[in-house]
Amino acid sequence: MSDTGSPRGPALIPGPAVTAERVREAARRAGLPETGVLRLGSWTAATRFRAPFYRDGLASLFRGCFRDEAHRPPVGDLDATLYLLDGEDAARALRVRRHEPLPAPVLLRSADGGGWEFATNHVGARVFADEHPVTIVVWLKDPPSRRGPEAHFHFSVAVHKILLLLDRMYLHAGAVRFGNRVSVFVGDKGAGKSTVCLELARAGATVLADDHVLLARAGGRYVVSGCEAKARVTAETEAWLFGEPLPIAPQVQGAVSKKEFPITRFFRAEPYRDRRVHRLFFLRSGERRGVEPISGSDALRRLVSQTAWSHRFVDGDDYARYLHYLADLVAAVPAFVLSLSADLADLAGLGPLLATVDGPAHVRP
Repeated sequence: MSDTGSPRGPALIPGPAVTAERVREAARRAGLPETGVLRLGSWTAATRFRAPFYRDGLASLFRGCFRDEAHRPPVGDLDATLYLLDGEDAARALRVRRHEPLPAPVLLRSADGGGWEFATNHVGARVFADEHPVTIVVWLKDPPSRRGPEAHFHFSVAVHKILLLLDRMYLHAGAVRFGNRVSVFVGDKGAGKSTVCLELARAGATVLADDHVLLARAGGRYVVSGCEAKARVTAETEAWLFGEPLPIAPQVQGAVSKKEFPITRFFRAEPYRDRRVHRLFFLRSGERRGVEPISGSDALRRLVSQTAWSHRFVDGDDYARYLHYLADLVAAVPAFVLSLSADLADLAGLGPLLATVDGPAHVRP
């Protein structure tokens, strides 16, 4: 089973196999409401759940991407339907037995090749990928009284695993289309993603997103789409970009106060639409502004450090699948380190500087 997952752990499906139709029928019988829409860039999933845990989990995992409203887009606009079930509902409706503790997470390819099964001690999931919209079901094994940070973490792991199995990855990054090239800016919180994207927008770029994007692999290429139509700026960035305070009440996020506004209020924006990736920039604090190319192996190492926290791997094959996804990206897209100083005045001329940065001819539009 070297290329299809791990055989470790107990069988996931005792008795009759669970099908996508069984999931949908179980949701109908249980009267599971249409609870909201998860819109990750160009990927849209209608969600159905009853437990508040799932609402809170989606909202915290994908800030600004989960719309908590009973509105289902037309079927033709959906990429997936995401069913979120409590353990008792799953045991009764899907004939999933209670698990004994697993020695490790389990990932299995379905016999017909049309989907995947994933399980940890706290969560189970199935992806039926051979239809459109894709049907996804996730359930928590813990009763409500025992849910806490660990259950939330396992829920996060399951959702990120599902996205990767669907050839997608939610990435903490900003992205702009400048001229006919799309640049992705990867960095930790506070690295300057919003500042860079909005400064480039002021120079004429179109913002895909300033903080979170969805990466997708399609036809041997990688595309990126913005996950939000809003931006958030600190007081320092606000003063640099606008010269005067915006008439918007600040919001405290962690220990940082920021103002949030629709990007199109001041700049061009194009969220939710796939655009081919042409360049990767990793943001770094330095004494002065500068750009330097890096090797594919260095870019891969940096991407792993940025994304591995949100993934847990069943075995070597599962980890290799994740590495190949990122390795194929850095093989196709040139990567650079963009150093930024603490002086925002150094941002002046950033647009012309990045316009001179190019990569191999095969990644040009």
